[in-house]
Amino acid sequence: MNSAVDVLGTSRKTISTVMNYTDTFVNCPKLGVKCRFIEPNLPMKNGSPYTSPYMLPDLQGVDYTLLPLKRIYAFTESFELHSDYADSTQAANLCGFGDNYYRVSRYINKRFIACTVGGIGMKLLFAQNPLSKGGRKPVMCLDTSDLNNTPVRYKSVAECAKAIGSTDTSGLIKNYIRPSIPFKGKYLISYTVS
Repeated sequence: MNSAVDVLGTSRKTISTVMNYTDTFVNCPKLGVKCRFIEPNLPMKNGSPYTSPYMLPDLQGVDYTLLPLKRIYAFTESFELHSDYADSTQAANLCGFGDNYYRVSRYINKRFIACTVGGIGMKLLFAQNPLSKGGRKPVMCLDTSDLNNTPVRYKSVAECAKAIGSTDTSGLIKNYIRPSIPFKGKYLISYTVS
């Protein structure tokens, strides 16, 4: 591994991350080529070695749909309520991250993160009702199976999600609204102009 790092000009972390992913190639600056890394004694892997923290599955232990809307809740590792916050900016400020709100927002419902609250180090799970997301933009929803083809206007993605039976507003936005793909094969949702 050390020899590969020296010869190729890439890091150990990069090599170990992409090892045995069949379709992942890494730029190796000292050679001026892209390389794939294979360890013959290990199984081959498909997909991407890189995972977005936003795409992690929700952590089990909390029923997020029962949380009141419009707030972020912090749970201890034993899933006891520790505190609640108006938003991820306030949570970041009070939990030792300063104004780096994304240190909280990227892991909401996803994992415990190490923080410092009142000078005490601890791990907290920041949680939010999924319907709290997407609450600011109005949308139009067209039921393509409806012969009348009358779109329905909603004040927010969250309100629309509730009406069509979805509890994952961020997934609705990413997987259906942005690419203009009908949800459940029939609900075509788009943002409206105010």
